[in-house]
Amino acid sequence: MLKKNNSMALEIRVIVNEAKSNLAKEINKSITYVYWNIERIIVKHENKDNNRLEYGKEDIKELQKMLTLNKNNQ
Repeated sequence: MLKKNNSMALEIRVIVNEAKSNLAKEINKSITYVYWNIERIIVKHENKDNNRLEYGKEDIKELQKMLTLNKNNQ
């Protein structure tokens, strides 16, 4: 019976570890997608006004404040 339980435990452990690994990969893909699109939006708006923003300027700081306020209001 002990051998059977060890085999069962190992099988379950493999499935759980596989699920954790897949979940981590999906989360990383989602985070990459979000940050890539945030950058794309910022660049699109910079180019639209033909006014290149630099990180650290007031517009970026204002955007940060707005996003933080929206996060806190959800």
